[in-house]
Amino acid sequence: MLSGVEILWAPLAPLDVVLVQGLAGVASLVIAALLVAMGVLSWCQPHLRSVLGVVTVVLSLASFLTSNLGGFLVGMVLGLVGGSLVFGWTPRVVSAAVLVLLAAAVAVPPVCAAPAVATAAGPVAFSAASMAMTGLAYGGVVEVPTASGPVRALRFTMDTLTIDRTRLVAPGLSLRNPRGAATLTGGVELYTTSISGLLFGAIPVLFTPRLPPPFIPPSARFTLARATIWFLRADHAHLPTLREAAT
Repeated sequence: MLSGVEILWAPLAPLDVVLVQGLAGVASLVIAALLVAMGVLSWCQPHLRSVLGVVTVVLSLASFLTSNLGGFLVGMVLGLVGGSLVFGWTPRVVSAAVLVLLAAAVAVPPVCAAPAVATAAGPVAFSAASMAMTGLAYGGVVEVPTASGPVRALRFTMDTLTIDRTRLVAPGLSLRNPRGAATLTGGVELYTTSISGLLFGAIPVLFTPRLPPPFIPPSARFTLARATIWFLRADHAHLPTLREAAT
């Protein structure tokens, strides 16, 4: 942003210090405005930092030819340094408030024995024929505490989550909803280390903490969905044909 302000100053300065006006000064104004915009966007949309950093560096180099030698070199250098920092910056990791491993405490009544509790000791592998979300919001990359140490995961919140022909597999436990759609409503939270599928049934996508989503619509639908889930909660869940198998 400082680079854009400095480059903008040169065309508006007295004529005795202007070296190269450049395309009647229009290029200087455009380059300066775009550099300021890159700075603002890097704050508002940090998950786009890689693209914004590269664009900032390219604009800074272009300013040397179009904007008074890059604002007398000062603006160009500020832009190169700022763009490089944006490209290399990693957002602060935020700790998740709670971790409740999906299916971590499921009552499993053994044959001819008292009821026992089986505890899943790892992430849950999720698959579904389709997965629809409404009121969807992306909460960034967070750090989820686990028994083996913190795990970086993508955080999503939504109003409703509807999944068709669901299968959840954890160590020693398998849950299936083979027919009909399972629906989760109210304060749905999802923490996942990977999620893939066909977005809107046509666009293949893969999201991980290293490849976060650049944009999330308020409503989305995945087909052939796959995910690795560390935490999933909702106020209400309706699973019409739940089947459980434990080992």
